[in-house]
Formats: sequence, structure tokens, C-alpha cells
Amino acid sequence: VGSEMCIRDSQMVFDYLEGRTDDARRAQIELLDVINDLFIEVNPVPVKEAMNLLGMDVGGYRLPLTHMTEAHRETLRSSLAAAGFLK
Repeated sequence: VGSEMCIRDSQMVFDYLEGRTDDARRAQIELLDVINDLFIEVNPVPVKEAMNLLGMDVGGYRLPLTHMTEAHRETLRSSLAAAGFLK
């Protein structure tokens, strides 16, 4: 998610600020599933899970947080893959 999403987000903001609202809207829609899935469970669980899926070993969770459900993990993995973050 990290740098790739930051690059896409910043380009989306620049597009909007520079009047290219159609480009900004298109970028927002392309990332919408990932954005929504990063809030599928209480933070920081989905963000850490996304980073782990991307190969960044950010470790586990401190109580009272626990691992994502397998269904939510698959939903997040699918949206990351569809957005081109996973090969």
C-alpha cells in the first residue's frame, strides 16, 4: 500500500487541484475498493495486514487487537490485487 498508494493519492490530489477533476475522479474510483477495505475492521489491523500481504513484515498485533478474519483478509487481498498492488 505504502509508497505506491501515496504516489497514486498525491497524483489524484494534484489532478483535482489543477482542474483535472475527471482524472482525479477516475483515480478515486480505481482505489475505492482498497480504501474501503482498509476500514473493513478496526485500524490498524487492515493496514498492517495489507503491509504484510505486500511483503513488509510489520509483525502482529497487541491486545486487544487480533488478526483479521480470513474472509476479510481475502477481501483485502482481492482488492489489492485488482488495484495492481499484488502481482
